[in-house]
Amino acid sequence: MNVRHADLAEVDLLARLWHGAWNDAHAAIVPEELRRMRTLESFRERMAGAISTVRVVGPVGQPLGFCMVKDDELDQLFVAAGARGT
Repeated sequence: MNVRHADLAEVDLLARLWHGAWNDAHAAIVPEELRRMRTLESFRERMAGAISTVRVVGPVGQPLGFCMVKDDELDQLFVAAGARGT
């Protein structure tokens, strides 16, 4: 699988992937106030602001997962539900 830079046109797709995966992993274990703050729009805004640091697996327009790199560390790592375990 190739890891590539995110395409700016994928912000919405990546935000939806992130929102879904975050909810799968976190919604049941975080405080309700935080869960309410993590809207799809909040993920879109964060993704758009960090797009230059995002690396993606999957074809352009069909991302399967992504990571964000902050300085020299992995900051975020999420995989679409359908691609987990593959």
